[in-house]
Order: sequence, then structure tokens, then C-alpha cells
Amino acid sequence: MAIRFWPAWLGWHCPAQEKRLSQNDSDIQPRMPINNSGKDPVLSFLRNILLGTTIVLVSTAANAASVTLVNVANSQVRDGAYAGFYTLNIDGQNVLAMCNDFSTTSTVGETWTAYFNTQGGINSGAGKFYPNTVGYHQTGYLFSLTPSVDYSHQASIDEAIWKIMTPGAPFTLSGDALTYYNTATGGAYDSFDYSNVMRVLTPDPHSASQEFLVAAVPLPSALWLLFSGVVGLFGFACRQRRLASSVDQLRV
Repeated sequence: MAIRFWPAWLGWHCPAQEKRLSQNDSDIQPRMPINNSGKDPVLSFLRNILLGTTIVLVSTAANAASVTLVNVANSQVRDGAYAGFYTLNIDGQNVLAMCNDFSTTSTVGETWTAYFNTQGGINSGAGKFYPNTVGYHQTGYLFSLTPSVDYSHQASIDEAIWKIMTPGAPFTLSGDALTYYNTATGGAYDSFDYSNVMRVLTPDPHSASQEFLVAAVPLPSALWLLFSGVVGLFGFACRQRRLASSVDQLRV
């Protein structure tokens, strides 16, 4: 059994309605980020609750997990592929994940075995792109930015990650993606500590699928339903208080 924690740096975010692929949408390449202003008091309240929540992911052997690509979630089409966050089902739990691999294709509905790798494991040779450990550190920095930007910037971050991890990929960066790439590869983040930021989901064997990045640790989508309901109730209570206040003012 592997126990992981929802980190404080992720803050609170709520993914938008997931896009669903038709049967004709087959070969796709995953990427991800999440919109979060961090200023809503209701969301801040719920975030504080979640900081103490323990998420348990059960795997069949060591850190091995059964992974299925569910859909492309909030990603956007960039360079002929989907960039941004995808939805993966990991041992029965739907989580958001971003792909770092432009050169390999994956198909919606495809299932494979993968291993959760920490920063220590990656530095010891566990990643698909070892020995490019510096690239993983740079990627960890970019991944740490995703909770504070919108879906478009998340897609740009993913493009930058593709270029870092698969530099020979046949596309040219521009705009925000180029800015993110230049910042990450400028030298300041070559040793960025991503141990509390992300885990690397490495396919076994490496050719089985793309390699994905997930938060350390991903929040199961079922909990979004629970807390979205709490948000709704909280909002209803706030509206009721505002209505009561307005009525009192009319009586004065």
C-alpha cells in the first residue's frame, strides 16, 4: 500500500467539465494545468480542510499501478497533439495527469502498467528519459506552476515540458511556451526540488505508453463531487445571509 499526501503548494482548484472523445478520436498525446485564483474564501476554507486529508492509493506490487487513459480532460490542441491535463484511471481512481513525452502515442481506453517514481527514484535511473535527470528537475519546476495558471497556460507549460524531455520532437515553441521553456532551462531550476510537487508515472516497459506526471499525490475525482456539493451548500448559505441583510435594510 502506498500512502501519499495532497501537498499545500497545489492549493485548491476545480477542473472544468471534462471533454469526451468520440470513437474516432484515437491517437493522442497527453499534457496538463489547472485554473486557480486562490482568492475565494470558500475555496480557501475547503483547501485548509484538504491539507490534512490522506489519500491512499493501493497498488498490486511495490509501486506498480494499472493505468488507463480515460480522456483528454482540459487539454488543448497544440502542434497536432493535446497539451495539458488528461484524465487517467489509476488503480480505479480517476486523476489528472500531464504527459512529458511527445514522441510516443497513447490511445483513449488503452491500459498499461506503470510505476510511481519519486525524485529519488528518478535520480537513481528509474525514469523513461534517464539519464536526463536535469530535465526532470526543470519539468518539476514547470509542473509546480500549473495550479496557478489557466488551461491555455497549462497547455503552454506542457509544450515546454515536451521540448525539455523530447528535444528532437518536430515542433517549434513560440509565445508563452517558449517563455516557460527558456525560464526552466536557464540554469536556475536545474536542481529544483520536486519531491513534494510531483510523481513520475513511468510505463513498464517504457515502450508501453507515454510517461505521465501527477501531483504528489493526485486527488481522486470522486472527492471533487463531494466538495463541489459542499461549495454549493456554502454558497447557498451565503446567498441566504445576503438576502436577509437586504430585507433588514428595507425595514430600516
